Amino acid sequence: EYLEPQFDIFEVQAPPPGVDIVAVVDGSGYMSDNWDALYSSLPSLMNGISDLGSTWRFTTISADPDRVIPQAWIDPSVANLEWATIGQFQYVQALAGQDETGLDASFAYALNFPNELVEENDLYFIFISDEDDQSNITPVAWKDLFSRFKLNATSKVYSGFIGETGGECGDDLGANYLLVADATVDLCETDYSPILAPLNARVTPVLDTFTLEAIPEISSLSVYINGIETDQWTYNSDSNDVYISAAIPL
Repeated sequence: EYLEPQFDIFEVQAPPPGVDIVAVVDGSGYMSDNWDALYSSLPSLMNGISDLGSTWRFTTISADPDRVIPQAWIDPSVANLEWATIGQFQYVQALAGQDETGLDASFAYALNFPNELVEENDLYFIFISDEDDQSNITPVAWKDLFSRFKLNATSKVYSGFIGETGGECGDDLGANYLLVADATVDLCETDYSPILAPLNARVTPVLDTFTLEAIPEISSLSVYINGIETDQWTYNSDSNDVYISAAIPL
């Protein structure tokens, strides 16, 4: 009897050395009714970021490209993450006459202050607004520009959106932000941790054990690392998994 061969292929993605997280905050007048909700939820956001371990840095900029001024990076060494974050958001809130052009602002930040970012780190923009973006750049162009921004082949660019996503908190749907965002959370939600799911998936430890979908013929098993076959592995028939003892390059 002929049996169709089965293959288990596992792609292991090495974690980045770090993550640069930039909150692009709408400081326009339309946000005036939502600052209290935002401030009350910041501890949830920072708790989610803290779960990334010691690899992250966080900062806040205005969604107006003419008012993008780098602030100090907040990282795990900061004694009170909540108050440090609130202080950065209050700085943006106090800036006068801001436009809601967060896509333009994020690109202006990366273009004008490249030394603020670590090339090898993942880059994650979190857009925060209760209205749609009014940038000159389109969501499609934004994605295209940032897909080419990172010269390091292993680093990634992500974006998320905290704002009016169709609930009852605000009046407008942030359509342009939703088109670039990998994850969305409503401004009135008390749990912002889901927006960090893409980053949590990236910083988890590299796997060395892989459970197979079917019982294999042992003589047919082969293990490759970066396309090079290795014999530094063992098969456990009780758990039907392969353990790789060779060092998996990061």
